Amino acid sequence: MPGAAFATGDRVTLRTVESEDAPFIRDRSNDPLVREPMTLDGPRNLDSIEEHITGDTDDFVQFLVCLDDEAVGVDDAYVRRGEDAPAGADAVEPIGLVMLFGIDEREGNASFAYWLSPAAHGRGYGTEAAALGLDYAFDHRRLDRVNARVLDTNDASIGLL
Repeated sequence: MPGAAFATGDRVTLRTVESEDAPFIRDRSNDPLVREPMTLDGPRNLDSIEEHITGDTDDFVQFLVCLDDEAVGVDDAYVRRGEDAPAGADAVEPIGLVMLFGIDEREGNASFAYWLSPAAHGRGYGTEAAALGLDYAFDHRRLDRVNARVLDTNDASIGLL
């Protein structure tokens, strides 16, 4: 189950990444529709994902991008995970990641990356998640510069940036 809500937008919430999220991250980051535009070298196994989640580093922050309650029906969210919804359960469906890496507090800069599950593409969730991630970078971390790289074949990401 995704962790605590950190930043909330109109339709998405950035949540802390927890060990239980490792299978979602592994499965989606190995999907060619995610892996290739992110230029991820793969494959990524569960151990490497869990090590990355629990690793202690000051120059890296990641958030799980989630749809919450109103955007996702409780029963639908659990059905997609192959589970029955417990009584009184909240619906939280992870759809991607937002990351800041190479954070240099002294120089005031970092690199920014994001990805969404293919099923969530084309709905504006990435734009909202990126805005929340950049608000964190500039407002909370007080960074001066954030850079991002994108392949010239990734029209959706170019449009988002």
